[in-house]
Amino acid sequence: MSARPHAVQQFSQFRREYFKGTVYSSKCRSWYMAGKEQGDITALCPGSSFHAMKVFSNPHWEDFEYDYLNDNLMGWFGDGWTENERNDTINVDCLDDDQIDFPTPRMVESK
Repeated sequence: MSARPHAVQQFSQFRREYFKGTVYSSKCRSWYMAGKEQGDITALCPGSSFHAMKVFSNPHWEDFEYDYLNDNLMGWFGDGWTENERNDTINVDCLDDDQIDFPTPRMVESK
């Protein structure tokens, strides 16, 4: 999986414009600008921490290109089992037959 070049270009442009109006654009040597006194601020997300959490919780997956294992588009889906189920490391017996409250069948009168 890799970011599409156009998406990287657009994000970089957005990031540069955002940081122009912040204290980070001042002339000051910092690790935010790879140790230089001036330049691109690459070590920060363009926005607050709360904003980053919000936007990264729903990424734009269409901005990425994918290489599929064995050219299988559905390979990500796996084989229908989680690792915990396969390795028997969790109890997946959710229902105890002795505890299930089955409804009593009702007789329907025919007319």
